[in-house]
Amino acid sequence: MDHQTGVEPTVFTVQDCPRWPKWKINDSPPTLKRLGDDLLQFYDTDHNLWVESNPSYPHTLQTDGYLLLHRAGVVCQNFEQHLAAALHKPTNQRTYMTKVRQSIKSKTLKGKGKARARSQTDDESDGAVEFVDIPSESL
Repeated sequence: MDHQTGVEPTVFTVQDCPRWPKWKINDSPPTLKRLGDDLLQFYDTDHNLWVESNPSYPHTLQTDGYLLLHRAGVVCQNFEQHLAAALHKPTNQRTYMTKVRQSIKSKTLKGKGKARARSQTDDESDGAVEFVDIPSESL
C-alpha cells in the first residue's frame, strides 16, 4: 500500500521462498526493499483483523494465494473489494470434477444403503438367507 491517500494498492508476486510454505519478508531482499522499513501489518483472514508483524514473522502461504500487507496506519481504499478478490477461489475443471464425483458417489451409496437397510430391518426373516434382486439402473 502506498502512503498517499486514495492510491490503489500494489499487487506483486514474490519469487523468493526458500522455506516453502513458510515465508518471511526477510527471505526476499527485493520485497524487503520494496516494502521499506515501516511497521507492517498483515490481514488475518481467519479473525478478520490486521496484525502487526516484523519482517522475520513466518507467514504460511498457499499456492495461488494472497498475503495482504500494509503499512501500519494506512487505510486501503475499497479494501472489501480487494479482500473479496483475494479470498475468491475460481472454479476450475479439477474442482468441478471433484464435486461431480462426490455427488455421484453419494447418490450411489444412498441407493445401496437403502436396499441394505430394508433387508436388515425385515421383521419377517427367520434367519434364512433371502436373495433380493436390485435393478441394475440403481447401481
